[in-house]
Amino acid sequence: MRSRYSAFCKGEISYLKKTWHPETLPDDLDQDEPGNWIGLEIIESDSDEDEGEVEFKAKLIFSEKIETLHERSLFLKVDGQWLYHSGEFLNEGAVPEKIKRNNPCPCGSGKNFKNCHSGK
Repeated sequence: MRSRYSAFCKGEISYLKKTWHPETLPDDLDQDEPGNWIGLEIIESDSDEDEGEVEFKAKLIFSEKIETLHERSLFLKVDGQWLYHSGEFLNEGAVPEKIKRNNPCPCGSGKNFKNCHSGK
């Protein structure tokens, strides 16, 4: 899970494809995936020999708002490697939080948002 989060942060699409179960790999996964991820919190994880679940919250900055992806993900072990299979969104319909331009940037840089991730 953490390695896939890092791959999303870095835009490493080839790694994401390599760690995605072939049954559910989307055709449109490309370089346009959001890249302003600012935090990952693993809430709970559980696994047996061939199947595992991870509940997590990942935050990103998108359109000058903080969006939180809260998901319970299913991973299946194939040939000794854990592959992401599918996920259930646990905060569907949540309203993103607007970031005020003069507030500290939520990425933790110490800069004001307008001088960091605002894009203006």
